[in-house]
Amino acid sequence: MPEKGEPTVSIKVEDPIFCPRYSAVVFKNIKVLPSPEWIQRRLEAVGSRAINNVVDATNFVLLELGQPLHSFDNRKMKKASIVIRKAHEGEKFTTLDGIERQLLPSDLLIANEERAVAIAGVMGGANTEVDENTTEVLLESANFHPATIRRTANRLALRTDAAIRFEKSLDPALTVVAIRRFYQILKISCPDLFVEGKIADFWPHPPEKVLIPIKPEFLNLRLGTSLKNERMKEIFESLGFAVNEAVDSLRLWQVEVPTYRATKDVSIPEDLVEEIGRIFGYDNIPPLAPSATIVPPFQEPLDLLAKKIRKISSLQGGFSEVYCYSFNGEEAIRKLGMAPEKNLKLRNPLNNDQNLMRRSLLPNMLGVAGENFKRFDRFSLYEIGPVFLTEDFSKLPDERSSFCALAAGRKSPDGELFYRAKGLFELLSDELRLADLQFVADPSSLEAWMHPGRTAFIRQGEKTLGVVTELHPKVAELFALGGNVGVLLFDVPSVLEAKKIIDSFESVPVFPAVTFDVSVLVDLRTPVIEVEKIIRQADRKFLKEIKIFDIYSGKNLPEGKKSLAFSLLFSSSERTLEPKDIERLQKRVIDVLEKGGYSVRSSK
Repeated sequence: MPEKGEPTVSIKVEDPIFCPRYSAVVFKNIKVLPSPEWIQRRLEAVGSRAINNVVDATNFVLLELGQPLHSFDNRKMKKASIVIRKAHEGEKFTTLDGIERQLLPSDLLIANEERAVAIAGVMGGANTEVDENTTEVLLESANFHPATIRRTANRLALRTDAAIRFEKSLDPALTVVAIRRFYQILKISCPDLFVEGKIADFWPHPPEKVLIPIKPEFLNLRLGTSLKNERMKEIFESLGFAVNEAVDSLRLWQVEVPTYRATKDVSIPEDLVEEIGRIFGYDNIPPLAPSATIVPPFQEPLDLLAKKIRKISSLQGGFSEVYCYSFNGEEAIRKLGMAPEKNLKLRNPLNNDQNLMRRSLLPNMLGVAGENFKRFDRFSLYEIGPVFLTEDFSKLPDERSSFCALAAGRKSPDGELFYRAKGLFELLSDELRLADLQFVADPSSLEAWMHPGRTAFIRQGEKTLGVVTELHPKVAELFALGGNVGVLLFDVPSVLEAKKIIDSFESVPVFPAVTFDVSVLVDLRTPVIEVEKIIRQADRKFLKEIKIFDIYSGKNLPEGKKSLAFSLLFSSSERTLEPKDIERLQKRVIDVLEKGGYSVRSSK
């Protein structure tokens, strides 16, 4: 393309970040005609409609090189002056499709000193459209910021061929090449075409060369091949890459990426591995299983414990798991006698009934119980989930995992629901091997929602793990449950940290064991574990096992009393116990119970 004199197009770019390169030139002595038939056929073969020789030339170059071009009628421009700027607040612009579009200050425009003439990278304007009377064309070939073009095109719903390419990062080195190719194509239908001046080219900061250091051995190692260095170098050079072999001890290659591949395409050594692989052919690489050590992932102990609790509660305990939101409402909290002001308050709650981060699982669980009572007379539910304990609202809450189980029933016998809930914890404690547990009645620790006569705190030494209770009848009425529930609540991290039973193994007993059943009359509030402790004082050597098999209160017993029946197992690992040994052991059991203030009802 012959170029003479100085550029006749002036270019001003307000911010080169949004337009790294802008090239333009004026073509004169143009006749707008249909394109040659071979150009029309090629365009139609790829789905592009032929319009006229000028527009077809821009489309041909776009499809051939991937570089969008735009032609302005130079007479309508009035002056070959280009300004690349952002749109003004409230500015409107009519595009080639005849639609007036509202622009934002984030939109990039092509303008002259008087008005906008195109939305950069998206679509030209109707005010400079090439028509059958056009004789001069100002041709634009530019490189724009990809994200800016994408945002504008998506917002205006103008997914043009140019926008689709600009948003993918184009090679800035293509702009002048595309102009010269346009000249070659248009010259076919306009033999008298000539260029006015040189190409005006704004390119203040050409990108630095992209050099990727890599060892040839790395390529073979990643691909699982044994290609020679000469073969790999040949592949790189055939793709336009330049390979500079280093002479240092590291034997690194410096692979220079061609500009058209350095647009977020090839930038790391792994990209070069892919280039070698696809040309050599992945089918030519023998499949080989990787030799690697598989290390089991770390499993959080708290998560493992929660998983085990779920398995025991669901499969062995027969309880059904539920999931609730982590939010509570003030009304439900007040019904339980709790203080809503202790809960962390949400700024954007889903609704007024879920405006507080929960400190307890119980309020939501009682809501679930109310729904279940509409359909079932008996059911058992549990949930494991986080609670958010906050004392200082200027700090993050203490997020702890909690467990809550409900054993619910309509018209259940007195105490049944309490023992169903207690039984679940006993099952859990057996499976989790918890040691030295006590169920303690502590009136000073009762809360308003707990039944005053059916509450036991689960303790290990001085530490409280949880509580098993029945819901206070008045609270059950406030929640309109239609029945009552036994409640089991405990802190999961405390169970994780609790003392565990150390398993020990003994040989299978060789000598026979002897059982002894004893029934004790105690006060209603006396914990079973206290009586067990007294019995264990009778003997430390031959008393192997104590099991309670009956608890009775009611007819034929004094008021305020209950009967506890225990089965004791005596055995020796050294000999068979003689009748006199058994009599002595039985007598010692009765003696320690009576000394403890308990009345032995019968024994056998």
